[in-house]
Amino acid sequence: MDNLLLAEQADENYNLIMASTHQTFKANQLGRDFIIGDLHGMWDALQEKLRQHAFDKSVDRLFSVGDLIDRGPESENCLRLLLEPWFHSVIGNHEDLMLDADYSGDPQRWYQMGGEWAINLPPEKLAELRALAETMPVTMTIECADGRHVGICHAEYGFRNWKKAEKGKFSKNARHKLIWGRGIISAGKKRKTRNIDLTIHGHTPIPERERLGNALFIDTGCVYNGTLSLLTLEEALGPASV
Repeated sequence: MDNLLLAEQADENYNLIMASTHQTFKANQLGRDFIIGDLHGMWDALQEKLRQHAFDKSVDRLFSVGDLIDRGPESENCLRLLLEPWFHSVIGNHEDLMLDADYSGDPQRWYQMGGEWAINLPPEKLAELRALAETMPVTMTIECADGRHVGICHAEYGFRNWKKAEKGKFSKNARHKLIWGRGIISAGKKRKTRNIDLTIHGHTPIPERERLGNALFIDTGCVYNGTLSLLTLEEALGPASV
């Protein structure tokens, strides 16, 4: 029995938490669906990408792999994208750090990892932004117009079946791996997650997008002088099998 399977079975022994951690989206019949890599406060880069793709806020949708905040210059504006009806994001490890700073009462780790933009915010504004971050699910499933389905979580999906994500319940250990893990991309091994056509992730900055089996990693390091990955879900999936 391999380590991944052992980990999956062991995960069932944890107390399940976070009962509402999954969101499902029906196919967009009116416009296009896009996916974007880790934003990290790079508001201007996002606006330029949307302009290049002639993004239409009245019919198109933009999905994100998380890490809207920290390190870049406009974290607050990027987090407020969650108020837009056309924008949807899973939680990233930097939003997780933001929430943990509040729960633990110790924000130093968050500040050291890029959260210094929030140090002088009025408490009521910070509370409002944290409330937005609390709405972010851990995983999402999006139906495409051609009937295929895309799953999103921030770091990696280490389980063999996407049905586990759709149940919307994860242990603390499983949730941590979904948001913080780097095992799959570090190993560089192709893998297949059942009951989903493609899973998309960010978290680990890489020079160019990388596909491993039916997992696609798209954090191309915009905040580190790389590029901001933005593509349609159809582009991410590639041609449908005939």
